[in-house]
Amino acid sequence: PSLAASISNSTVPDEESVEKSQDSAEELQQQKEDVEKHQKKVNSLLEICRSKVEEEVGALLGVEVSCSGMENRIVNKEEFFFDEASGKQVVAYLDAVGDVEDKGYLFIGLKDAIRIGSTLIMLPQNELETAVTEEDFGDDSQDAYGEIANIIAGVYTAVFEEQYVKSIRFIKKDIDQIVPMKVDIESDEPMPDTPYYMSSMQFAMDGTEFGKLHMLFSAEMLQLEALTVKEEPQPVPESSTATIPGVTQKVQTGEDSSGVQGVGPAATGQPDTDILIVSDSSQDASKIIEVLNSKGYTHSLISFRDNVHGFLPGSY
Repeated sequence: PSLAASISNSTVPDEESVEKSQDSAEELQQQKEDVEKHQKKVNSLLEICRSKVEEEVGALLGVEVSCSGMENRIVNKEEFFFDEASGKQVVAYLDAVGDVEDKGYLFIGLKDAIRIGSTLIMLPQNELETAVTEEDFGDDSQDAYGEIANIIAGVYTAVFEEQYVKSIRFIKKDIDQIVPMKVDIESDEPMPDTPYYMSSMQFAMDGTEFGKLHMLFSAEMLQLEALTVKEEPQPVPESSTATIPGVTQKVQTGEDSSGVQGVGPAATGQPDTDILIVSDSSQDASKIIEVLNSKGYTHSLISFRDNVHGFLPGSY
């Protein structure tokens, strides 16, 4: 035999609230799927850019250039400078113009920028290595690296102007040196503290790997700001309630003398559940519990041999 008695906070979910909650969940799921599809498209364009950077920079330098292991993901300012950027960096500021107006940033290690610039001006190998070791980023190598940064900006322009959902061109502006550990996260220098979509690649020349090349775009510019929002548990729909004094919402799980896993009373002895089930039949009780769980009710389960008074609210 089985007996189910509603003893506290008996709830009857409002159908309209349930439907709204379901619609909201479906809408959020659709938005998630849409942004994931858009992210795949953006990643495809970034892959095209990566391949063209290898080709065009390699042709200009007269060496084999590789940009491998591309990783694309959302980062904030602190994560980039403290976790991603390694050692002194050279940043090329990019103006994004066209259907949107924003900023982009091209980062590479100082020594790699010196090596690239020195290679372009065909500095003798021994002088090149000395300049790299001493971190001597002279005017000539700066100008030469600036030309390389301009080529890279042109690569991203060609792809995003023709193939992105919005036409975007990237114009290389100034070049600056940055020490990541000295960056003030709360300032707008060298860039604001906003979410960025980072595309990082392992840079190599003639088979020798050096540091990483990072392209940073504002997440908003690439319409990927939704990736910065963390998913939160959906709220339980509002429902009609009938409250009995002395009953709390705290739920504890346990197993009673019936041998069926259920929801038991709190350690204080006060009942904390919606439904009290009294049964000596595990099979019958399981069926009832399954229905209650599907409706969002909490329950306690005891056998006919248990003391029911310990499960009833105060006045009972």
